[in-house]
Amino acid sequence: MSHWAFVLMGLHLGMHIPVMFARLRITDKLKTVISAALCIVAGIGLFLFIRNGMPDYLFFRVPFAFLDYVKAGILVFLENILMLTIWAYIGTQIAVLCRNSQMKTEDKKNPLLPVAFIMDYVFHLLLWILLRRVI
Repeated sequence: MSHWAFVLMGLHLGMHIPVMFARLRITDKLKTVISAALCIVAGIGLFLFIRNGMPDYLFFRVPFAFLDYVKAGILVFLENILMLTIWAYIGTQIAVLCRNSQMKTEDKKNPLLPVAFIMDYVFHLLLWILLRRVI
């Protein structure tokens, strides 16, 4: 269950990111660039998430998680942060969708952009899973 808590913690963190950065006056173009860059970082986290077998822990295919005592502690910490970015990124895009759904139609700048980011993310996840099974 701790792996599910990890996922939910990332989603929860991501839901708060738009509010935490709302005071910064960032242009819409810069927001899009930052979001695209963070999508790449989250993609690296997705790669690590799957490579480390986290879906097996999430769906109880593996009864117990063992710590890797060979890998340096700082690398384990960095990998966990990168894996957390997947869920934080998805939570952020969901928060943006929720905020956009509450705005007036004329105030919405690009309401489908978060959907595109999430769908791109899901596509890459499915592609990675399929390639992993084939190779």
